[in-house]
Amino acid sequence: MSTEEKKPPASPSTPPPSTTAPPLPPTTPPRPPPQPTAATKLAKKPVTRRAFLIGAIAASTGLAIGSMASGALPQYDILSPVLPRQLPSGYVIPGANATDLENNYQLAVSALQADIAAGRAQPGTLLNPTNAAHPFATFFYWPYDVAVSPYYRNIVLRLPDEVLDPSISGSTPDVRHFAAWNTTCVHLRCLVNAGSDDSQYRLLCPCHGSEYRLIDGVPVKGPAFDLGLGLNGLPKVILSLDSNNNLRAERFDGEPGIGRRD
Repeated sequence: MSTEEKKPPASPSTPPPSTTAPPLPPTTPPRPPPQPTAATKLAKKPVTRRAFLIGAIAASTGLAIGSMASGALPQYDILSPVLPRQLPSGYVIPGANATDLENNYQLAVSALQADIAAGRAQPGTLLNPTNAAHPFATFFYWPYDVAVSPYYRNIVLRLPDEVLDPSISGSTPDVRHFAAWNTTCVHLRCLVNAGSDDSQYRLLCPCHGSEYRLIDGVPVKGPAFDLGLGLNGLPKVILSLDSNNNLRAERFDGEPGIGRRD
């Protein structure tokens, strides 16, 4: 028998000794959790009604003082944009020089007569003031611009000789040769355009067929006439003529979508 003692066999349930060294502790300490900033603290703090009102008043006062200090007038009131700026009386209508519109009208008449003589147009054909070869009408917004409402669109035109009093007809610019109407139909507020129907110059509603006389803006056909709406006519822009023959909008007689008062 050997003098060396035999080692008992390893138990199957005993794991073999590990040869991997234990992990070393981290070389850098863990980062501390982020601290709340002043902005975060302010955002979490509820704003009281009193603080809001004080801030709003302070901001309005600062704007007013800055405006006065700069010497510039703001385009809108302090409550902007609730109260938009109104365009002034005596407003020069863009593209509405009386001499230019008068010349365009005379050229358009001559061109139409040439077309009729050449058989390109039928006798009795009427001009379209805005779509003629030489337009003698233009649209403009007043007393508020289009950013406020589309219902302040107006049309100014040289009235055709067919609708003018013969005593004031002629080629010399005269404010009585021109008219300006708000183009908001008094029926359902569609925007009318210049044209003709029944061999008459009219302002025509493209939505429901209301028609207005070009000379006075009074409805003569369609639902505006049938329902007795705006019987005094479309709102009228009272015009003046300055020393450079520019047409100016002086005042408004009536209310868009409702009609004239007189």
